[in-house]
Amino acid sequence: MQFSSQQDIHAPITAAFAVLSDFGAIEAAAKGWKVEAKRLDKLTEVGVGMSWDIAFKMRGKRREVIVDLVEFSRPDTLGFAGVSSAFGVSVT
Repeated sequence: MQFSSQQDIHAPITAAFAVLSDFGAIEAAAKGWKVEAKRLDKLTEVGVGMSWDIAFKMRGKRREVIVDLVEFSRPDTLGFAGVSSAFGVSVT
């Protein structure tokens, strides 16, 4: 199954990219959504190779997915690939 979506926003691309690539803020916000996000890599700079073990509840079951940052091209492209025991996901 494949889904596709696109959303236009009214912000400069550099500002939007800065928000979407602030992974520290995203990890902190995830805690408020009852999502566990644990960094798996040891990188000191943002870039390809970053990886997270993400756990959350969906439809009453605990789900886990490993998500990797596979594309990082400032200021226009972020690419993620994820895999779990039940599904795979690719987000660009």
